[in-house]
Amino acid sequence: GMDGRPIVARGEAPRLPFTSRWTVDTMSPMQQVFVTYAPETADARRVADEVKAAFEGPDTVVAVKPASQSSILDLEPVDLVVFGVGRTDPDVPPEYAELVRVFQGCNLAGRAAAFFPLGAARASAGLRRALKPTEISVLDEEPVAGEKAGRPDLREWALVVKEFLKGVRDGRR
Repeated sequence: GMDGRPIVARGEAPRLPFTSRWTVDTMSPMQQVFVTYAPETADARRVADEVKAAFEGPDTVVAVKPASQSSILDLEPVDLVVFGVGRTDPDVPPEYAELVRVFQGCNLAGRAAAFFPLGAARASAGLRRALKPTEISVLDEEPVAGEKAGRPDLREWALVVKEFLKGVRDGRR
């Protein structure tokens, strides 16, 4: 490397001078997930936090922010963006307008997107359309919406999303 240390070949852990009980699986680095949502209500935040909990694990770091406060800086380091959408307007929710505007100048190929509803119905059509030019890989499946939704449903859906993400990342190599 530039600092004179030998470059470690991918998939080969650097030999440590001591044995550590923490073994690093170099083939599956931490997955970075960003959860964003609109509208910005207490109910929406609660659902977003449950989505965060469904994704969190030893190999997954999850951040949550409302759409109106999210920027490209939140999205740059992530593998997966999870959008919560509460309105059923055919258009992009206004809280997402700025994010989408920035997105459209980016190539997000190799990243994945998933959506969860914050109301009684699936409301992601406008946002899905707006993301097309970015080439981000979009999962069709959404978890159960509204009052019927429960944690087990979110967990099951999160597993489906993680499998989808794995496929996207493997295709990127």
